[in-house]
Amino acid sequence: GGPELTYAIGFRAVAGAGVGTAQGPDDAAGVAGRVTVGGSGMGEICATDANPAGDQDYWAFTAQGGTTLQLDVDAAESGLFVDPILFLLASDGVTRLAFNDDGNGTDPRLRYPIATTGTYYAVVAALADLGATNPFPYTLHVRALTPGPGDPTAVRAANLSFPLGLAVGGTGDLFVGELGESRV
Repeated sequence: GGPELTYAIGFRAVAGAGVGTAQGPDDAAGVAGRVTVGGSGMGEICATDANPAGDQDYWAFTAQGGTTLQLDVDAAESGLFVDPILFLLASDGVTRLAFNDDGNGTDPRLRYPIATTGTYYAVVAALADLGATNPFPYTLHVRALTPGPGDPTAVRAANLSFPLGLAVGGTGDLFVGELGESRV
């Protein structure tokens, strides 16, 4: 710069209150915003290129054991040229359970089966500044998925010597052909 250059500095407040709105600083589990399962939270992220320290929003929620959660971030879907990322952390706020970058276009989406009832954390951050509005707004959705026919998808079989093929019947039954005992 120098005295012959003119600079323009813009300031913008990030406002929010209560459940479902990110309030800075919220860059750690101890100061996480709250969101409910079945609800949504709105926040803003500064991309890592524009903020070398890396902005990330922590969201805390209570999940019931035995459910499958879907976490979904909407930012690029809203027409913004951004690339958010999403982490699911265990109740210690550190252990990474799941990660997604581009589950829905450049917006992340992940599904995870919750084994134990407790507090979990979703972390929203940006992979890179793609020239978008900085900070960019996003919405985090936390949903419990309803089991469908045939759930759970984990199928266990025992005492098979040489499983050879699979078939699904008209009612959704799964049949395993076994060569060693010549049975289905």
